[in-house]
Amino acid sequence: MALGLLCLSGCASVVTEPGRYGVPAGTGEGANAPYQRLDQDQDQVNQLLELRRRIEPPLATSEQVKNFTGAEAGIYRLGPGDEFSLLVRGREDASVPLATVSPDGLVSLPRIGLVKIQGMSLPEATDFVRKALEQYYIDPEVTLLMRSFKNNKVLMLGQVANPGIIHIPASASLLEAIAMAGGVVKDTQGNSPPINRGIIGRGKEQVIWIDLKDLIENGNLALNARLQNGDVVLIPQGQASLAYVLGEVRNQGTLLLRSPMSVLDALTQAGGLTKDADPSRIYLVRSEKNSGVVEQINMETLVENADFRKNYILREGDLVFVPQRGVSNFHYYMSRLLPSLTLMDLYNTTGN
Repeated sequence: MALGLLCLSGCASVVTEPGRYGVPAGTGEGANAPYQRLDQDQDQVNQLLELRRRIEPPLATSEQVKNFTGAEAGIYRLGPGDEFSLLVRGREDASVPLATVSPDGLVSLPRIGLVKIQGMSLPEATDFVRKALEQYYIDPEVTLLMRSFKNNKVLMLGQVANPGIIHIPASASLLEAIAMAGGVVKDTQGNSPPINRGIIGRGKEQVIWIDLKDLIENGNLALNARLQNGDVVLIPQGQASLAYVLGEVRNQGTLLLRSPMSVLDALTQAGGLTKDADPSRIYLVRSEKNSGVVEQINMETLVENADFRKNYILREGDLVFVPQRGVSNFHYYMSRLLPSLTLMDLYNTTGN
């Protein structure tokens, strides 16, 4: 029997309106078929809705962006490839028109010799050089001027003209980084596609989702996060719609809904089911404003009987989840999966 749609508010079951999930793929037969009213395992439903919530955290608030930026914002740390001028007033013999930091973080300076400067800010490096020169000069006036920023690197991915590594100064913001990567890719008619969100990854643990629509269209500069060395910025392609496939599929990840994609299409894009998958219990999880709904799909029945009424077209944010085979293992499987899941692998992304 089919598993009906369920509400997040705690009701056990619900009768849904016809066509709630949109027109199914294929011939469209059954698009208006009503769902059945059935009693459900609410704990199982809540686990699925929690899984859906975790793979796409809400867009960051201004306060969260501020905290993410951190105390290092605006502080540039010298490193390999950086070039600067050393000026010592009245002492040309101690000045250098152009000094380059070597790959091991060292730089050769007159009088001082070979010193490790990597990791120092410009004021710290200036003070270091001044103190080193005090053994030769009385109150030396030292100035370090940056000529080329090469150490701070940000990896730009997704829908930008020139994806790859860019070099940023200390004060670079998200919007400046997008501009440095050539801006958003235009379509064949020369129009810029809509930009709804951007994602910044920092290290292995920190990920923040930025509401670029609010930032750009409304001028909410509080969302214009300052970047740090090593950050990864992703402007997802196919900004209009993203969906997700998780569980017992060969390639878990994000789906780009550039064109209508059904549940069956999504499973194909994910490389198909694993040998441990339960094709009779595939879940479509959808978040709608302040509520959520879950629909169970028996893919074996769908394919064998060519009954495509439940081969629903995916919407923005939908999750297709494939559990392990065996009803008794569902809660155990979810209890192992949920604590370890913080965010879908942002870069494991495929499109149709």
